[in-house]
Amino acid sequence: MRKRKYLQNGIMILLFLVALVPIFNLKVPFLQFSVDFTVQLMLAYLFLGLLFLTIDKRRLLFTSFICCGMLCLFLKQSSYDRLAFPAVTQQEKVTIAHFNTSSAIGGYESVLSAVLASDADIISFQEVTPDWDAFLTENLSTIYPYNVRNVRIDPYGMEIFSKLPIKSYDTFHYQEIPHQLVNIDIADGEQVNIISAHVLPPLGQRLNERARKHLNTIAEKILSIEAPSIVLGDFNLVYWSNEIISFRQKADLENSRRDISKNLLDVPYDHIFFSKRLECTGFGDITDTSSTHLGIIGTYQLKPLAQIRESSIPDFMKN
Repeated sequence: MRKRKYLQNGIMILLFLVALVPIFNLKVPFLQFSVDFTVQLMLAYLFLGLLFLTIDKRRLLFTSFICCGMLCLFLKQSSYDRLAFPAVTQQEKVTIAHFNTSSAIGGYESVLSAVLASDADIISFQEVTPDWDAFLTENLSTIYPYNVRNVRIDPYGMEIFSKLPIKSYDTFHYQEIPHQLVNIDIADGEQVNIISAHVLPPLGQRLNERARKHLNTIAEKILSIEAPSIVLGDFNLVYWSNEIISFRQKADLENSRRDISKNLLDVPYDHIFFSKRLECTGFGDITDTSSTHLGIIGTYQLKPLAQIRESSIPDFMKN
C-alpha cells in the first residue's frame, strides 16, 4: 500500500515537472522537447485526467487537470489576448500572407494557387532561390506590380510582392542574415512598415543565445522607425517560447494567433506580430489540397484615433 502511495506521489511530481518546463522555460535535460509541443502536452494532460477518472485515481485526476489548466492559461496569455477578433471598421486595412517555399511539397503550382486564393494585398516569400524568383516574378508581377527581391542560393533569399505602393525599402542584417524592411502606403498617407525576418532554429544553449541576440536586433530596428510595424517570417520558435515572449515585450508587439492550428500535429514556427497601433481582424493558416502547411495570412486595420487616445490614458484616470 505504501509503495503504491510513493509511486502515485512520484507520478504527480513528474506530471507537475513536465508541465512547468515550458511555462518557466526550465532547462531540464530530456524534457526540453515539451516546449515546442506544449499544445499536444496540454491535450495529453486532458486525456490523462479522463483516464484517471475512469480508474478512480482522484489525486492523479486533479493533478492532470490542474496541469492542463496551467498550460491552457499559459498558451492563451502568449497568444492574441482577445477572445474574439475585433470588428471590421472603416479604418484603413491591409491583408498580408507569408509563405516559405521550402514547405511547398506540391511544387510551384501549389504555392501559386494558394497565393491567388488568398487575394492578399501583400505577399511575403522566404527561402527564395533563383528558380523560385523567376517563377514568382513571371506569374505575380501583373497582379502585384510593386516588389522587392533579395534572391540568394542559401536559405535567406526573400521577396515581398505588393498591390499597394512601396514608399521605401531597406535591408538590415544580423550577422550574415538579411531582413527586408518596406514601408507601404495603405491609404490616404497612412503607412505601415513590413519586416520580413528569418531566425535560425535554436539547437542548444549557444544557438538559443544567438536567437535572442537576433531577435533583439529586430526589436531595436522596430523601435527606431516611425509608423506601425508588422513583423512576419519563419522564426523557428513557438510563440510561447521565452525568446519570442521577450522579443514581443521589448518591441511592444501583439501576436496574431488567437488559437491553435486545426492540425494538432503542426508546430507553429511562422508568425505575424504587429504594433499596438494596429489590430488584427482575422488570422489563419494556409494549406494546399493535401492539408500541407504552406503559410499564414492575417488582416490588420488601424485603430480609430479615439481608441488610441483612450488606451494611452492610465487606468486610474479613466474613472
